[in-house]
Amino acid sequence: MMKVRDVVSIGNIVVDFVAANVSEMPKWGQLVEVGEPIRSSVGGNSGIFSCVSSRLGLKVSIVGAVGTDFMGDWVVNEMQNFGVDTSYIKQTDTQTSTTLAMANPEGERAFVHYVGSNARLTLEDIDQRLISDSRALMLSAYFIMPGLYGEPSRKLLAYAKEKGVLTVFDVAWDPHGRWVLDKILENVDIFIPNIDEAEMLAGTRSASESSAKFIEMGAKMVVIKMGKEGVFVRSKNETFHIPAFKVKAIDATGAGDTFNASFVYAYLKGWELKKCAIFANAAGALKVTKVGGVSSAPTEKEIMEFIEKNR
Repeated sequence: MMKVRDVVSIGNIVVDFVAANVSEMPKWGQLVEVGEPIRSSVGGNSGIFSCVSSRLGLKVSIVGAVGTDFMGDWVVNEMQNFGVDTSYIKQTDTQTSTTLAMANPEGERAFVHYVGSNARLTLEDIDQRLISDSRALMLSAYFIMPGLYGEPSRKLLAYAKEKGVLTVFDVAWDPHGRWVLDKILENVDIFIPNIDEAEMLAGTRSASESSAKFIEMGAKMVVIKMGKEGVFVRSKNETFHIPAFKVKAIDATGAGDTFNASFVYAYLKGWELKKCAIFANAAGALKVTKVGGVSSAPTEKEIMEFIEKNR
C-alpha cells in the first residue's frame, strides 16, 4: 500500500528560549549578562525532529499539543515554514510548553521547563490512520508526556507494528525518576536514547552492556548517542561504535533530535547501518556548532560535504 507520509512524529512541542555562552549561572538575586542575543526556537524532541526531518526531505506530520496563545501560534507557524504538516496538532486552554535553555562556552546545557500543553495530549487525540498511513512512527519524550506514558504508548507502538510501520522510540530525561520501560521495547524497531538515559534505564554506563539489555527487552536495534564519544549501535546482526567528529561546540540544544531525524532519514533511504550512524553523527556535530534547535538544521548536501571534509 502506498504510504501518505514518511514519518508521523508524536510527542512534545516546545518554544525554546536559548541563551548561549553563559559563562556562569547566576545565584538567586543576581543577574548575568550574555554577549549575544537570547533566541527563540522551535523546541521539544518531536518539534525539532519534525523540522529537521522535513529539512532533509522527508514528508512529516506532527501530533502534539499547543496552547491558544501567541507562542502556540508562533511555533506552529515556524514548523509550517519548515514544511511540516501541523494539521493534527491539538489546541488546549493551557499555556504552550516552554523551556529556558542555557549553554556554557563548552556547549554544556541546563534547562528550566514548563510542561504546559504537552500534558494534555492523550491517546484519544491520535487518529490511528495517521500511523498506518506512514512509513515510520517516531514516538518521542516518553517520560515527559504524562498522557502517553505507559499503556497508551504501548498501544501506539503495538498498532504500528501490526500495520508494518517502522517504530522509533526515544525517552527524554525522566524528571520523576521512574526509569521503567515495562514491555515498551517489545514493539520498538529502533530505540535511540542518549548515554545518560541508557545508564539510568540499564544501571550501567557501558553502552555495550546497556544496549545488550535493551535487545533482551525486545528492541530490534539500539542506537546510543554518546555526545563527544560518538554513537554505539547494536542490532541482531551488528555491533559497532562510531567516534564523534571533532568540532567546537557552541550549543548542543537539539543535537540529539537532529541525530534522530538524520538517522531515520538515512535508514528510510535504505543505507547500511554504519553509513546511517556516520551521517547522523555528522548532522549532530554540525548542529552543536550553531545556536538554536532548528534554525541551523542541516541539509543532506551540507552533511555530506561535512563528512567529506572530515574524513
